[in-house]
This record gives sequence, C-alpha cells and structure tokens, in this order.
Amino acid sequence: MDGTYKLSSFPKNLRNLMFEKGMSSAHLAQELDVVRMSVYNWRSGRADPSLRRLFEISEVLNTNVTNLIKE
Repeated sequence: MDGTYKLSSFPKNLRNLMFEKGMSSAHLAQELDVVRMSVYNWRSGRADPSLRRLFEISEVLNTNVTNLIKE
C-alpha cells in the first residue's frame, strides 16, 4: 500500500465521502443499524468505529476501507 493511513484521518474522510454521496448522518445510521449519535461521534472524532464497523461503513459508502483512513 502506498501512502499513510491513520484512523485519525477517518472523521474528515467520512464527512467528505458522505458529502460526495449525498448521504446524511441519519441515513448512514439507518443503513448501519446504529443510533445517529454514533455517526455524529465518528464524524466529530469523539469516537472511533470498530474494525467490523469500519468495513460496514465502507460497504454502505461503496468505497474501500483505505479511502476512509488515508491521510
């Protein structure tokens, strides 16, 4: 893999990908079967998703996990 990957890049990348896909926090939460506050916490950097959840997010956003964590 080329590039730098950090979970600390996740909140920004998540916000950007959600914006590109036109997906709201409520819609992502519904797709993942989580409360909207979880998505808010991920987007704000207050919490990190589990590895399993990271893969689920990538599936819902139709992207690769590396796009969620690349710097």
